[in-house]
Amino acid sequence: MGNGDRFALGFVCMMLCVIVPLVVLLRRENKSRTYEVLSILVIYAVWYVTNVSFHEGSHYLGCLLTGVQITEVRLIPHVWQGDWVAYVHTPKMTWGQGAVSVPAPYVLDLVSLLVGILLLRAPGKKGPFLTAMLLMLFCLRPLFDIVSNFAGFVVWNQGDFQEMTALFGGAAVYGAGAALCSAALGTVGYLLMRGRRPGQQSGAALN
Repeated sequence: MGNGDRFALGFVCMMLCVIVPLVVLLRRENKSRTYEVLSILVIYAVWYVTNVSFHEGSHYLGCLLTGVQITEVRLIPHVWQGDWVAYVHTPKMTWGQGAVSVPAPYVLDLVSLLVGILLLRAPGKKGPFLTAMLLMLFCLRPLFDIVSNFAGFVVWNQGDFQEMTALFGGAAVYGAGAALCSAALGTVGYLLMRGRRPGQQSGAALN
């Protein structure tokens, strides 16, 4: 899988998992198109920085917790150099170390989804921009992380899920990946369906 293929898959997943839900959410607020576009651009910039950093940082944390030696770390891809890869390089790990550090991002993605539900369903008025930002940080970011990595595994048999097949077996990994995708999609769908109904005050979306 080359950088072009990686970019194409990432772009499609980003549009479907991040941009489309944001558009759906913000369109309900009857704001101007300029407001929508500027909001999405700002939220996208925050997503871009936090997505890869959170994912690789989760691997990094898993390595630290299990005592894995880390030889090289890049938390943000050098896109200005045409390099879309971020990574945490380590020597060979034991089964126990791998069982913690490899799936760490997806375990924390589930935690993030639960926190997102609690925050977005908590009482109190939230403006549309804050609501959209919270949805991205705690729900859309995990959705993209799970779906894009699982898709890369299914299509090219590469990435974290491929490494997990050596740890847990192919059937378990396919089942876990499908369950993770379902949980993330279900969470985002639930929150969007709980959005503003006709007659609700603006800014009450997801409350």
